Amino acid sequence: MRPDDRPRRPVARRFNTLIAALASCGVIGRLVVVVAGSLRGKPVPGSLLLLAAGMPIGFVGQGWAIYVLNARQRRSGRPAAVLGSGVLLGDLTPKLKKLFVVSALCGAVVSGIGFATMPNGVPDGSSGTCQYQINNHGSETCVSKHSYDAAGVASQRSFAGVLMVFFSMHAAVAFGGVPHRPTGGTPNHPSEPAATLS
Repeated sequence: MRPDDRPRRPVARRFNTLIAALASCGVIGRLVVVVAGSLRGKPVPGSLLLLAAGMPIGFVGQGWAIYVLNARQRRSGRPAAVLGSGVLLGDLTPKLKKLFVVSALCGAVVSGIGFATMPNGVPDGSSGTCQYQINNHGSETCVSKHSYDAAGVASQRSFAGVLMVFFSMHAAVAFGGVPHRPTGGTPNHPSEPAATLS
């Protein structure tokens, strides 16, 4: 039995499919937070839990992406410095490649806008001296309700944008590693696309 045919392989593929689905949902969820916050002009209620819930998924997805890319590198036999898009993105179609690249770029732009529009800090509730205040590395400032909401939206936007970038990359790597039907070969040794998961 070849190493690629070991029983563990279906488990790895199912886990890969799970990562692809979770990362895609992560991208959509963060996009919803960004759009809803922009339309409302104030933070989306409960979005902090949604954003925080993405952290463990992001850590697992990052580890899995590294594992998949290492497997593709071993199969390609090329140094990491010269890996082409076929190894990095696997069997993704041109349309999916563009989709995930655009998604990651949008996340980067959204995050940059978020950080640029909250120069004075993040919302920090109320105090005995003012109803709305923001905190900038320990320095608290009293602000208006409008400024307080704007800081909250910017904070959510920056956090969501960063996660969008990572989730887009994780989804791209995972979708590129989702197995495809054999394209030829014998039943015992079917040939597979070069970039599928090892």
